[in-house]
Amino acid sequence: ANFAVKLFQKTAAADKNSLVSPASAALALGMAANGAKGDTLSQFEALLGGGMDLSALNRNFASEQNALKSVSEGKLLLANSIWYRDKSLTVEKPFLQANADYFGSDAFRLDFEDPASVGKINGWVSKSTDGNIKKMVEKIDPSNMMFLMNALYLEQDWEHAYNGCTDGTFHAPGGDKTAKMMGSMETYLSDGAAEGILKQLKDPRYAFAAILPKNGTALNEYLKGLTGENFLSLMRSGGQ
Repeated sequence: ANFAVKLFQKTAAADKNSLVSPASAALALGMAANGAKGDTLSQFEALLGGGMDLSALNRNFASEQNALKSVSEGKLLLANSIWYRDKSLTVEKPFLQANADYFGSDAFRLDFEDPASVGKINGWVSKSTDGNIKKMVEKIDPSNMMFLMNALYLEQDWEHAYNGCTDGTFHAPGGDKTAKMMGSMETYLSDGAAEGILKQLKDPRYAFAAILPKNGTALNEYLKGLTGENFLSLMRSGGQ
């Protein structure tokens, strides 16, 4: 939760939308951590596990992926891969083995000078996201030695579907507007600083949360005081 909040604080902007998957980012960084040592490794361990050592981090990442893959409803795709330049780069076997053992990562040695390599990488991305992301790499620069990739895709129905819609008033920053609105009974969240709803998916371990800072507080101001602990507290405020 701390990692997720810190990542969103770094990527969110007041003037545009931001979309980020903390799970996907953490898995990719966990793969990279297996190639680090010294101060760099210590920084990975501090960021991803609060100081947890690499062996424990690897076990936790493996457990997390197994839990994600055991989704009981809908469709979940989770895949990791390593793509590296076939010339001028020697990749140590323990690095590849650790990522295969704990992340299920496939490894591909490619001729990065061959234009077809871009298509091979993007083909893997498209297949691993059920065709929703068709292009991740535009080109391969001479400075690019390796790509570490995670793909995570979830499709699942609501536990209780929305049925129909009615006209309602939407309070937009530029003034009230009439809009088609859906409604249902959901779990209410509140912690004094923010409020929102929790809408369950069919697999009871998963839910969609929508959060709105209270009293007209700007998003960036709210995020400054957000921590993993109070984020989890907000999620539990509805009795879940």
